[in-house]
Amino acid sequence: MNFIKKTKHNISAAGTLLASTLLIPVISIAATTPTDFKGVVKLVLDVINGLVQLVLVLALLFFVYNIFKLVFAGGDEKSRTEAKTFMFYGIIALFVMVSVWGLVNILTSTFFGSSFIVPQLK
Repeated sequence: MNFIKKTKHNISAAGTLLASTLLIPVISIAATTPTDFKGVVKLVLDVINGLVQLVLVLALLFFVYNIFKLVFAGGDEKSRTEAKTFMFYGIIALFVMVSVWGLVNILTSTFFGSSFIVPQLK
């Protein structure tokens, strides 16, 4: 029983470390002080855009994980059904995230006149 508790603790610690590492760009964006309303709106949209990219990557990893789970389930129908269900949820999450990302970029181009921005991992 102690092994399970240690494993859960290690996974949550690794998840916290990963999340904090991936959020460093968001924190550095938030360090800039806006001087006017346009700057505040740009800062908020930049933070939302960064968070959407992070969640998009996590949703994609969740989807791919369930593909592997489906492939390696073999003849176990319960595992296959569960993997298919989670793959469906992953597709819905990816659709919602891409939609929100598009909405943020439409708002950015409306307020600031910039061109459509493709999300890139740096």
